Amino acid sequence: MNKPSSHLVLASVCCLLSASVGTWLAIRRHLPAQFGGLMHGEDVVKDFFWRGTALSAPFPLLLGQLVLTGCVVRGGRSGRAGARGLTVLGGCYTLGQLGEPIVGRVFKVGAFEPAPALLVVTNMLCSLVMTVFGIRAWNVGRVEGREKEREQRGTPL
Repeated sequence: MNKPSSHLVLASVCCLLSASVGTWLAIRRHLPAQFGGLMHGEDVVKDFFWRGTALSAPFPLLLGQLVLTGCVVRGGRSGRAGARGLTVLGGCYTLGQLGEPIVGRVFKVGAFEPAPALLVVTNMLCSLVMTVFGIRAWNVGRVEGREKEREQRGTPL
């Protein structure tokens, strides 16, 4: 596994850990997803499985992220596909977190809440780092794929 791919796997694992803690805190404090003010969940546990929470993505996306991370570890063609998928998910997670009203609420003067604020920052940083390393791994994978293709055809660089 090349260096950008190993960094991508680490960022993905950190993102999954942050989402796990975010899910736990959101369920404990009843923080349903309210993306852009359009979603109004009542049962945070049920919403986690389809809509997500204020501090985590929905379960199917996190499960998909786990599978894509495994693909990156495996390498080859599936590794390149995994890097592409994690890159897209990282971007989606960043936008998703930014669209949650909790982002502004936890940093409001006089109403600062350290635990949710730390998770919001961690979620955004992890997803941004996952996107950046995903792009790097994607590019390295493209170059390695071309070199392998050339070797198979027998053409010089």
